[in-house]
Amino acid sequence: MSIEEILNKVEDFDFSFLCITGGEPLLQTDTFLLAEECVQRGYGVSVETNGTIDASQLHEDVIRIIDIKCPGSGEHGKTHPKNITHPRPSDEFKFVLTNRADFEYACEFIKKHRFTETCTVLISPAWNILEPHIVAEWILNEIPEARLNLQLHKIIWPDDSKGR
Repeated sequence: MSIEEILNKVEDFDFSFLCITGGEPLLQTDTFLLAEECVQRGYGVSVETNGTIDASQLHEDVIRIIDIKCPGSGEHGKTHPKNITHPRPSDEFKFVLTNRADFEYACEFIKKHRFTETCTVLISPAWNILEPHIVAEWILNEIPEARLNLQLHKIIWPDDSKGR
């Protein structure tokens, strides 16, 4: 779809906030322009990225949700450096955990980059690998500034059915 086709489709719904996600949405070079056009039309916009592509060109009013890969993901260390060294106050950094070692890695990373002082930190248990109540306890005990981030669509529609 063209950007104009996407925007026309979006206008069919009564939404004020849009989340552009993927796969990896920044692989599509027009995502930067799409996000900006959505902002210009008055929408709140977030872009969820795996963090491997420089997100600095996203419009300043776009909330960047940047995944920081933990060692248990097998994708550790692939985050684009600019996404870490130039955070915006509206940025959200997400850590998906598969085990306690991932949580300890996330805590060290968050502290090193002072994320709790500059932006939002999201901690997510990997689906069907780590129980949310365990991660919630870790957060409460060790990094209470972080938010527990659950995949609500998998909780609400567990059998792969879809909402509206």
